[in-house]
Parts: sequence; structure tokens; C-alpha cells
Amino acid sequence: AHPPYTTALAMCGAGKYLTWPVLPEPTTEIGPVCIVPFAEPLTQKLADNFRRYLDKYNAFLMEKHGITMVYPEDLERTWQLIDLIECTSKSIIMALAIGKLKSFSKDEVAELENTRRTRNMPLPGRPGVWKSLVDCYNFEEICK
Repeated sequence: AHPPYTTALAMCGAGKYLTWPVLPEPTTEIGPVCIVPFAEPLTQKLADNFRRYLDKYNAFLMEKHGITMVYPEDLERTWQLIDLIECTSKSIIMALAIGKLKSFSKDEVAELENTRRTRNMPLPGRPGVWKSLVDCYNFEEICK
């Protein structure tokens, strides 16, 4: 898909913000959106670039391109989550226009684990890859 705000983040190299836990809903419902290095569309190289991420994530932002997503429920729910990513991208762009973007802390994400479990939402990626939401995020990278 090529939703405009998400695609804008991919085009300007700011997609890293979608890897951060910045709002409760995308954090609990999607997890990090990983960044897939650019390669020509419809090529084996692009497919190969996905390989190291497929087990760990459900949402993939292709550098200088767009987004793709897999989800264990139906297609309608997948589209809803892509829309959630688009709304998050718009909020990120607006927040960056105002100032520095702040993400949730490791402790705050740990608290959101309760929300995820209460709503019976799966962790990103292949079942069993992550133990909790906290494990999904690279807090050392976020804090730079």
C-alpha cells in the first residue's frame, strides 16, 4: 500500500519513527513497523531484503517505497491496521513539526502489555518469537 503520510516517512528516511512505541494503539495492536532496505520493486533482491524480518514483524515499511503488512486475522482487519499506521504516521509528522518526538519508556511499554493481553491481541511476527511487547522494541536505538 502507499498511504501518503506513511509513504512520506519512507521517502524522507524518517520511517524509523514507526519503529518506536509512540501511541498506545499501534504499540499494542501492531508493534514496531520494521524498515526494509530499498531494492527495485518486484525483484528477488527486494524479496530477499524481507527475509530477516518476516519471522519478527507484521508491518514492513520499504525504504523509498510504501508499506506492506501481514496479519493472522482477515484482510479487513489488516486494512484497519494499515489505516492505524497511516494515522500514526500523520501524527508523527505533526509532532515533528512542533518539536522532538517522545516515545514510551520500556516501563510504559511493559504496562501496555496488560492492554494487549486483555484485548487478546497477538504479538508481532511468528508465534513464540517474542515473549512480550518490550522484547519487540530496540530501546537502545530509540534513545539515541
